[in-house]
Amino acid sequence: MSEETNELKYFEGKYIERDIYLNTIIALIEHKEIQLEIGITLNVGGAIISGTAISRKKYLEGIVNAVSGEDSSVAKLFGEIYGNFLEMEEDSEEETAAPPDYNFIHLKNVQIFGVNQEPISLNGNYWRGKLSAVDGYTIGNMEL
Repeated sequence: MSEETNELKYFEGKYIERDIYLNTIIALIEHKEIQLEIGITLNVGGAIISGTAISRKKYLEGIVNAVSGEDSSVAKLFGEIYGNFLEMEEDSEEETAAPPDYNFIHLKNVQIFGVNQEPISLNGNYWRGKLSAVDGYTIGNMEL
């Protein structure tokens, strides 16, 4: 462990360093009474990803709403599957004594910035990424 703000966690068959400050931000976002949404900019493998960090539940609701208006059988099936994930999420909401460790971060209104490129806007769509892949972050959205 290189700094006091990092700890080692076992995830997907390997040990990863986890930033406890970022984990705390995610815990506040996931807390059902606080329901924080916060602008955040992530450095992930050389790309810069900027958007609003949201809870898993809001991420799933957004995915379901995005495909519910589609008129294809695949979109309907996709919406049904994600709707089931949302129901499982709602059923599993329980208070715990200590905040759990989170493995993913969920964003909405995402822009992706590559090196020497114009930002790619995902037009209000949703993004999910592994916390273990985040190389660095700053609070707030990046704008050009």
